[in-house]
Amino acid sequence: MKLEEQSDDFNAYLSDIMSADLCLLCYGFGADSRNYLMDSMANKLPDLLTAKAKFLGYGDPEIGTLAYLSACRFPFLDFTRDPNILANKIEEVASMTRENFIEACGESIGIMSDEFSEMAQCHVFQRQLASAAGSDVAPSTKLVEKFTQILKLSQQKISDATQRELNLMSALVGHRELINNIYTLVREHGIEWSVNSSRSELEKNIANISADPVMQAKAIAWMIVSQQHERFAPLWLRFYEEIFPA
Repeated sequence: MKLEEQSDDFNAYLSDIMSADLCLLCYGFGADSRNYLMDSMANKLPDLLTAKAKFLGYGDPEIGTLAYLSACRFPFLDFTRDPNILANKIEEVASMTRENFIEACGESIGIMSDEFSEMAQCHVFQRQLASAAGSDVAPSTKLVEKFTQILKLSQQKISDATQRELNLMSALVGHRELINNIYTLVREHGIEWSVNSSRSELEKNIANISADPVMQAKAIAWMIVSQQHERFAPLWLRFYEEIFPA
């Protein structure tokens, strides 16, 4: 194994993963990982496809990225916790040529490459713009209300955490400038900032959050991407109480 410095050059980065013996999309097992990542998609997956890199998916099968790979019939997945099975999978993929890997993947590589292509994403973005341009504040309010009604009709008790998220969505409706800033910050998550990197700054300014729109947008973006994960739940609740006092 060889460790190298990370390059800021995207083409150099693609070259590195293209030349690697094996790339891993690796996740944990258990309820915490599953709940936190079941709706997520790995940023690295489109990069691996672009570079035509050899890769292996490992972890809980209900995690979003691995479930997607499975649905595409990608063959190199390991959902067990057996080190011998994992070692055999790693040896199998690492020893393959890139051409043999792509051939073994069958239609799955083509399906995923088409879905993550630049043109496909342009179409998705175009639909989103059209949808946003034709909407106003009222439907957003109604959407939150209808979701709340559905939860009540299901006769399931709404947890405190879910209720706080519903309150957060309802409170944001009508604050267009704040929403635009939050949307930009959420899109930049993982590129310009991370949940951990911004945590200390937000904690230091927690007393000023309600009076500072810039810091408030940062805090709400942090709340959205951290999803009340148990590691961040106490701080999430402090932000919530500061921004939306009872």
